[in-house]
Amino acid sequence: MPQIVTNTYFVNDLHIPHADNTQSIGVESTPITQLNDCCAVVERDLLLNALGLTLYNELQTALVDIANADQKWKDLVNGVEYDGKIWEGLSNPKTFITYAVYYKFLNMESDYWTTFGTVKAEAANAINVTPFYKLTSAWNKFMQKYQSGSCPFPEYYSGLNWEFIDWYGRHDAVNVSLYEYLRDKADLYNWLPEYFKYYQSVNTFGI
Repeated sequence: MPQIVTNTYFVNDLHIPHADNTQSIGVESTPITQLNDCCAVVERDLLLNALGLTLYNELQTALVDIANADQKWKDLVNGVEYDGKIWEGLSNPKTFITYAVYYKFLNMESDYWTTFGTVKAEAANAINVTPFYKLTSAWNKFMQKYQSGSCPFPEYYSGLNWEFIDWYGRHDAVNVSLYEYLRDKADLYNWLPEYFKYYQSVNTFGI
């Protein structure tokens, strides 16, 4: 099955230790096969939940030879500028898929299995620092890039003498989320908003 995001996406800003080599260093290692498996699962789930099964299957067919695919698939994968807006593309180094994988993988790797259940990895001569701040930042970035521009539930903001209910969601006027791009190009892709699954935000406590 064609795959867009792989371990090579996690060697710069969104760094996962050992993502660029095959060496194993105890519980602190990051086997490439495990990371790539996580990439494949997260990518498939996100795209299915955004596109629906029919469009997802069409995208998979296009990915086999994206250089010769219809322009709409090239634009979805590689990005495109249109109507004063920018869609960064599924293959962008900082695509929403990358942030979701980063969140999922590091959440998973913060625990490891023993015969007694799951335990936290302890580094020798070091102090463990909660990963929730990095994970929350990554998840919120994913949310912005994936579904900004639409809220399945309202967001409430209030002050001393004011209250605001946001049904639309925070969004960038130029850089559009996947939801916004699909909404703008719904006729081109024969896409319906009902296909789109929303995700909920998390905080620094991991909830």
